[in-house]
Amino acid sequence: ASVGQRLIDSTARSLTRQGLESLDRIVQARLQPAPAEGASAGEPVPEVTPPSTAEVGLNVARDVAADVAADVAQRLEVRIGLRELVVIGVALLAIRWMWRRLFGGD
Repeated sequence: ASVGQRLIDSTARSLTRQGLESLDRIVQARLQPAPAEGASAGEPVPEVTPPSTAEVGLNVARDVAADVAADVAQRLEVRIGLRELVVIGVALLAIRWMWRRLFGGD
């Protein structure tokens, strides 16, 4: 996928995660046990304050940065793996060449 598509996917995942976490906090607040017998029956349900726009933006930026860092790390691992294969291949060719020089055949 292109870089733009990955950024869109990361942002969508982050916003979805944050929305579900907010919904979970609201549901948990409403599921709190009923007030004690001495308390008035008309007490309002505890309110959950929604995150500010700055908090949401900061969390999205953090999640996107983590996804990009993971992608870069994965690409580096692939490059390191390819480099190791090339080194092993060259070493095998060198061993074969030396074998032929020393013993005159395969």
